[in-house]
Amino acid sequence: MIIIQELNNKNVQEASRLADAIFIKDPIKPSVYFEASLDDKKFHDVNKISSEDLFSLKYWVAVDDETKRIVGTTGLYEKIQDKDDAAWVDWYCVAPDVRGKKIGSTLLDFTIAEAKKKHKKFLRLYTSTLENESVAQIIYERKGFKIIKEMGYKKEKDYEIFYRQLDLQ
Repeated sequence: MIIIQELNNKNVQEASRLADAIFIKDPIKPSVYFEASLDDKKFHDVNKISSEDLFSLKYWVAVDDETKRIVGTTGLYEKIQDKDDAAWVDWYCVAPDVRGKKIGSTLLDFTIAEAKKKHKKFLRLYTSTLENESVAQIIYERKGFKIIKEMGYKKEKDYEIFYRQLDLQ
């Protein structure tokens, strides 16, 4: 069984190790965003280097109740330009050794519920066909996330990028 907890100063390092290891090809690491969600100065700095105009960042971790190990992460962010309508899923992942145990589905259901609590019309995410992200496409499809924009194939990076959206109303 897993317990979902807010990211905090006590668990940020373990969460960062997990997400950084999964999202190894991203130019800005999840740990940078995790730390920015806990520190206003770092949030300001991330907004300078990010391609997004961020309004807010919030993250949670999935903790295995028996081992007390962090086995997944999820988050929501809001962009200034669509903050009234949409929240975005951020750094959603599950440790490779525990995949297939419904942790990802539980985390995504939790994330959807959090977006609904914020009265958002849409929940969006940015994803790719990279190996560590491709398995999540099955969960996204099952939960009703539709592809709304394709960024195309990146030859130099050997993967496709696209945006998905779930209507919440």
